[in-house]
Amino acid sequence: MTLMFITMTSMANNPKISLTSINLFNGDQQKVDIEILNSSSDIVFQESTKGELLVGKVINFDKAIKGNYTIIIKNGKETYYQNITIG
Repeated sequence: MTLMFITMTSMANNPKISLTSINLFNGDQQKVDIEILNSSSDIVFQESTKGELLVGKVINFDKAIKGNYTIIIKNGKETYYQNITIG
């Protein structure tokens, strides 16, 4: 069983800081690959975990170039996509 939440928030006292939180319940404890692609499909972030029941990652986009990004989460045979816009 897999449950995933991706949220994007701005800091109340500084709206220029954008944080994206990735939380995944990895019931099968499979390898999880996280990638973030920019609008040119270049990988700007990549990380893998293995055997973790709970996967959590906070990514700070405050210094990212304005534009569209795609978060890709691969968990076994399942792949999840989330598009976000910075700026």
